[in-house]
Amino acid sequence: MFIDDLLTEDMYYIFNPLSLYNENWRWDDKKFAALPKDKLVLVNCASEHYGTEEFTKSLYKKLQEHTDDFLILTSNVAEHLALPKLLFYPYWYHWTVKNWTKEYQVNITVDRKKYLLSCTNRAPRPHRIYNYITMNIRDDMLFTMRQGIATRDDDLILPDDVLQKWNEIKANFKDCEIDVDFPPLKDPAWTDSYIHLVTETTISDKLFITEKTWKPIVSGQLFMILGNPNTIAHLRTVGVDCFDDIIDHDYDIIKDPIERIKMIHTYIDKLLGQDLYLINMMTKQRRRNNAELFCSGNLYSNYDQEIKRKL
Repeated sequence: MFIDDLLTEDMYYIFNPLSLYNENWRWDDKKFAALPKDKLVLVNCASEHYGTEEFTKSLYKKLQEHTDDFLILTSNVAEHLALPKLLFYPYWYHWTVKNWTKEYQVNITVDRKKYLLSCTNRAPRPHRIYNYITMNIRDDMLFTMRQGIATRDDDLILPDDVLQKWNEIKANFKDCEIDVDFPPLKDPAWTDSYIHLVTETTISDKLFITEKTWKPIVSGQLFMILGNPNTIAHLRTVGVDCFDDIIDHDYDIIKDPIERIKMIHTYIDKLLGQDLYLINMMTKQRRRNNAELFCSGNLYSNYDQEIKRKL
């Protein structure tokens, strides 16, 4: 249920709530006053991470001042119906279902892979840089990242030694040549790698799951996730097999991002010491089940039905 396919002429869709800001990055009363009174105002806060819950609460209050007919979609399942017109919507799940082909049907038939682990990165965010600098990178890993640093207020602050090392080596990185957005799913990061290490957009406490997490699942891969705490726990609740008998995901509950990264590396080293070819053979049907569950489009059917009732 991709939200764009549900839009009608009776709705006023705001994809980016920051469009309601003024030049001083404050809510612009004139823009709120100009919102139509004869249409449902649908504000999408689910396609991006907009910081703390205070953002959506503040937006909700401003909308109430100007219209009674509105809905806000949030990416954080914990915010679902915390306010009557605030609904959880898994935007990037539905985006990936809509845009990525079912390449797992080919991928899963190939048992032996070239790479033990892949990790695709575009924006060189601090947590991704720290992950790379402190990781035991090997020749049988596929790792991509762009140059520079893409900072966020909610990201970690790089230690001086890590920042210095990154400044020394970042020129060696070429712009990511992998088409990480669109199908078909033919890149070796997803087709020729046993394990995919996801580096999500944010590592803050607020849950925000993007297409980055869903791609290895629809690819039929084993995966680990450097993202928000409790991301793995959330995937389990919707029925995704996280291969807990094979992969130690205890890092998922660690609040401190640096400690979480260190623990992920410990578990990666442990996993790479096993026979991944054999594990790949043994998990073939389970990985296929994950991909088929994903492709059903029904992982969040209860939430989808709630939105349909409100539209």
